[in-house]
Amino acid sequence: MNRVYSRAYSIIAAPKFFWFILALFLVQALWFVFSARYPMAFDEAYHFNFIRVYSEQWLPFLGEHPEGYNLNSVTREPSYFYNYLLSFPFRIITLFSESPTVQIITLRLINVGIFAYTIVLYRKIFTLTGLSHALTHVGLLLFTLIPIVPMLAAHINYDNGLMLLIAWLLLVSHSALSTLKAHQLPLQQLLIIGIVALFASIVKYAVLPILLGGVGFILLYTYLTFRSYSLRSTIALIRRSWHRIARPLKVILPIMLLIGGLLCFERFGLNLLRYHTLVPDCDQVISVEQCLEFGPYERNAGYRQTADPNFEPSPQTHIGTWLSGMWYRLFFMINGDLAADRYHNFPPLPLPALSAVAIFSFGLLSVLRRPRQIFRTKPFLGFLAAIIISYILILWYQSYAGYSSLGRISALNGRYLLLIIPAVIIIFGHAMTPIFTAKPKLKIALATLTILLFLQGGGVVSFIVRSNPNWYWPNQSVEQINVTTQKALQPLIFGSESRHLQFVPR
Repeated sequence: MNRVYSRAYSIIAAPKFFWFILALFLVQALWFVFSARYPMAFDEAYHFNFIRVYSEQWLPFLGEHPEGYNLNSVTREPSYFYNYLLSFPFRIITLFSESPTVQIITLRLINVGIFAYTIVLYRKIFTLTGLSHALTHVGLLLFTLIPIVPMLAAHINYDNGLMLLIAWLLLVSHSALSTLKAHQLPLQQLLIIGIVALFASIVKYAVLPILLGGVGFILLYTYLTFRSYSLRSTIALIRRSWHRIARPLKVILPIMLLIGGLLCFERFGLNLLRYHTLVPDCDQVISVEQCLEFGPYERNAGYRQTADPNFEPSPQTHIGTWLSGMWYRLFFMINGDLAADRYHNFPPLPLPALSAVAIFSFGLLSVLRRPRQIFRTKPFLGFLAAIIISYILILWYQSYAGYSSLGRISALNGRYLLLIIPAVIIIFGHAMTPIFTAKPKLKIALATLTILLFLQGGGVVSFIVRSNPNWYWPNQSVEQINVTTQKALQPLIFGSESRHLQFVPR
């Protein structure tokens, strides 16, 4: 029996198992790319149209609102840089094909590549923190089997670019904190962190809470490390650190920092000066009539018109609904019916969704059992905790503010949590490691059981068993492959016969 467990552990810990995980992820994401009807639910049409707008000019500044694209007030939209960057490969694509189908699928493939590279970076981050290869691989496998992960990766969506930038931020921050722990100043890493933070904020401004927590933690740790230094010693320390930077980077890094700073000022700074807010409402920038062409604005306007004037917001009610809603939308399945102008929304398959609740509960209890031992020796884990807490708090507050304003909870998106789930996995992994160190057989048994439970509807399986022909590209081969695979899988997946369909307006 010991040989069986030892063999199972060696398989999971082997580098080949990671490449299997990556290949499995690519198969799932590519299934979405070539099967799911455009536009998929996570703002795909918005980003494709935004990319098309930018493909008509070279600079990232829009002088006037583009008509006919059903976009938000994009001239002052802070979350624009992903769309601007994707406009360059889009220009190349249009040289070879004017077919929207070819353009959409090619952009989807680029996004899959971005997300796949992000997974590679996260493997490096996991192992650098001291997690075993086996635990790293199990954590990444479960992450890629969350149903909306391969689905999001196949979208034309700025979250994919942001996932990559967050991975870079964590990787460089780990290096910076390790250098600070050795009482050296990581000036090069600090400059890179500043650059990544600036560009990430104009890819999607919702990353600002993560930057607030992460950059704030690093600055505090830097101050605590060198607070006993005199002014002369501090200047000498900065000079030594500057001289260790390679000569080309001494030019490139300050220039990139300046460009990032100017681009952020052009959006956030000018928005603050003109509209007295970092992110102005649509009707502050363009007319209400133009804003009503943008789906989320129209939805919220309708909610305000039908709101109960006697509505009293309840934080307790909101917290419960918010938590269950975010969990639900990590594991549900959604796609569109173009003819009916509706998104079809199916609930999560039970085994992976409930397994995730059990894992999260056990991980949280493991952290609460010995928090001081976990965070005392590894400043990077404190850094991760800072970004998780700041992000969750502000994400919840924004949702509660919308709930208070509209009289109902709306725009709950589990995909927002994907930015921090890898960080949660790292902390939980370190908390669980001592518990299982003396019980290797239990560790392997639970890991195997969890993987099997996640395979009961995780990843693309949810799409296949829940979908219908209205979800597919209007192509006979695509429909036939999906329907045939669905018929083969449904008898094998527990709960797949439950199809409580919900309709969500586009």
